[in-house]
Amino acid sequence: SRTHKTFTDFLGDYVRTLLGSDWGNAEIAKPLKERHTILQWYDALCALQKKTMKKPAGEIQEMPMTGLVAAYYGLAYNLYLLQHNVELQEYLIKRLKQPESFYAAYYETFVAAWFINAGFELRLEDEQDPTRTHPEFVATRDGQSYSVEAKTRQPFKKHFDVGNQLYKALRKETHHQRV
Repeated sequence: SRTHKTFTDFLGDYVRTLLGSDWGNAEIAKPLKERHTILQWYDALCALQKKTMKKPAGEIQEMPMTGLVAAYYGLAYNLYLLQHNVELQEYLIKRLKQPESFYAAYYETFVAAWFINAGFELRLEDEQDPTRTHPEFVATRDGQSYSVEAKTRQPFKKHFDVGNQLYKALRKETHHQRV
């Protein structure tokens, strides 16, 4: 690409394109503390780039790998891996944009990416079907399928108990061995 000197350059453009400029610009117009988490990360990433990237424009730059950098580009990479499963990617992007489901959806992008990297094909479960419960997706490789349920502890909780989450996950109906 003429505009991307590194894969990281591509990932930065890729995540912005997927999320949409209308959504991104609407978030950027808000005060920083009111912006969606992804746009708060983006603001901090831009500040880090400004602080650390000192080479002339057009040259390959470097900056330290921080938790922020890993989170932002990790999300972009996970969504890139999901591009061949457009249904799952679109579903997760919708959930990522909602502040109340952001952290769960963010974690699900990692779980899906790990399965893709391991050579699995993913199929989205229809969680909107109210007649039964569903895992997040089904992962299949070499004729073997697994029902995958992703759980993460939400941030800012005052306790570390995840028992209820695990109990609810194990009660979901599955057609395959659970992961």
